[in-house]
Amino acid sequence: MKKLWKKLLAVTTAVMMAITLLPAMANAETTQKSQIFDKNKATLEIAKTDSKGTSLPGAEFKIYRVATVATTGTQVSYNVEESFKDAAVNNEDLQKLGTLAPSALESLAQKLAKYASANQIKEAGLYTSGKSGKFTVDKNHFGIYLVVETTAPAGYNLGAPFFVDLPRTSDDGSTWVYDVVAAPKNGSNTLVKKIMINGEEKDATSVKRGDSVNYKVTGTLPYLTEEELAQKTITLTVEDTLSNGLVFNTTDTTKNNLVFNINGSEADKTKYSVSYEESKFIITIIDNNYIKNNNGKSIELTYIATVSDSLSYKNAGLNNTIIKVNNEQKSKSDQPEVYTYGIKVVKKLGDKVAGQNEVEFGLYTDSEGKNPVMKDDKAMTGKTDDKGEILFNGLTAADTKNGTTYYLKELKTKDGYTLLSKTIEVKLIPVLANGQPTGSVTCTVDGAEPQENTIRLATATVTNNEGFNLPSTGGMGTYIFTIAGLVIMAGAAFLLIASKKRRA
Repeated sequence: MKKLWKKLLAVTTAVMMAITLLPAMANAETTQKSQIFDKNKATLEIAKTDSKGTSLPGAEFKIYRVATVATTGTQVSYNVEESFKDAAVNNEDLQKLGTLAPSALESLAQKLAKYASANQIKEAGLYTSGKSGKFTVDKNHFGIYLVVETTAPAGYNLGAPFFVDLPRTSDDGSTWVYDVVAAPKNGSNTLVKKIMINGEEKDATSVKRGDSVNYKVTGTLPYLTEEELAQKTITLTVEDTLSNGLVFNTTDTTKNNLVFNINGSEADKTKYSVSYEESKFIITIIDNNYIKNNNGKSIELTYIATVSDSLSYKNAGLNNTIIKVNNEQKSKSDQPEVYTYGIKVVKKLGDKVAGQNEVEFGLYTDSEGKNPVMKDDKAMTGKTDDKGEILFNGLTAADTKNGTTYYLKELKTKDGYTLLSKTIEVKLIPVLANGQPTGSVTCTVDGAEPQENTIRLATATVTNNEGFNLPSTGGMGTYIFTIAGLVIMAGAAFLLIASKKRRA
């Protein structure tokens, strides 16, 4: 009996000790968890920038929860969300995210982003850079999130999707970071093209045929994603295409004065090639390392194009620059405009228009008609066509409030009509905005009421009246009077000489 009581006492004592230790065990477990997560929420702020670090507000994102955190003692693991379990990603894959190369990590993010879009998975939150502040999750939703940019800021390409863990460990792995800041970059898709005139940047200018036009293009090379940079072959091209009326010199390409700078210095000419057509050039870079080393860097491109005879008052001269990566367009410039002007003569002979080649005019810069406007080292002249019209095309006009004044001089008219006694004044005054031509022109012909039009053409209607010419031949009566006059003059001369001799 005594032995039984001793056993019962021992069991009772053990149970009491166990009960006494329960709070300590609970406290120990709580302490372990608090060592893992000691806060009840985590936040995400997306600081969107371009490749130079400039803040970019207005980028819109969808944030998806891919997995939630699971803790066992001091160990952390992840459980894939139900919505992503069919995306061919498992818990072990997520556990290894930190060991993946940047290109592989980005490739997985791209894969899940496409899956989320195709399967219309509901996002955990929306975010707009520069507006939303912080995206917050509570302790029950700590985990791995996928951030997908859906709308890029104006003038920029969409950034690549990326993963972020909330919270995350510090860089040295010693603590948890609950306020996470992600700083994805956007590559600009905008190239700025300007016309350079005496060191000033212009969006438009007035020119004449044969003029040289100096262009400058600034911007950045595309900011390529890790996945794009991991490709075996990367081909980056910078292409410039001219519209009708502008040409490059393909005979002596040095006259195009092409200069290509990257990040403030002239690009290594051994790393790229240049090919020319009359209306196009292509810069090609196929050195992968050179492209990677200059990813997202600034560029400046300058060159010269020439105004050809095909540029008319009817159309503006345009061109744009495009950057492509593996034949996919990444960036495109705006198109500055160059304008030429025209003067049309409508020639009438009385109440009818002049016929083919019946009348000829020249174009001059002075009212006396002594200084002709030159084209290809020859004075500009023109003869009437079958409609009685003469067109002087490809003219310039000064981009000032006074424009340029030309003078029309009639060089030849139809037999039986008199030539004009003076030149005809024609003023071409470009309509300006901020000191630059807009494509419209105000025309004044011989002081008449000014006319504004958008086709950059002045029309001068000129009428000749019939005149008369003294006949070079006639009847006998004419000859008789002529002979009589000569006889009288000869007689007077004879008498004058004889008179002088008698006096002597």
